Amino acid sequence: MNEINKLREKHKQEIIDLQETCSHEKDEWRLWAWAPGHYSGEVLVCVRCGKILERRPQFNETFTIIDKGPITYPTIESDDEPGLRQKVSIKEDKDNG
Repeated sequence: MNEINKLREKHKQEIIDLQETCSHEKDEWRLWAWAPGHYSGEVLVCVRCGKILERRPQFNETFTIIDKGPITYPTIESDDEPGLRQKVSIKEDKDNG
């Protein structure tokens, strides 16, 4: 067995030992993503040892993903060159955005 595999096995066992002996006194709900941007619920994780204590397949009412449809950019025609379009920056009002 090469050195990297020895280190992996050693630390894997240390993590298992830590999680088995941890009292899990401090925990928090976190979003769970099987890949970046692909959320599939929430997990309750021990802050000290990282063990997942509970899973919720759906989001609770405090977290909502809003789909506003495709992103479009307003454009204007250039007076100097007909047919040339330029992006226009519009600030959204926080109350109406």
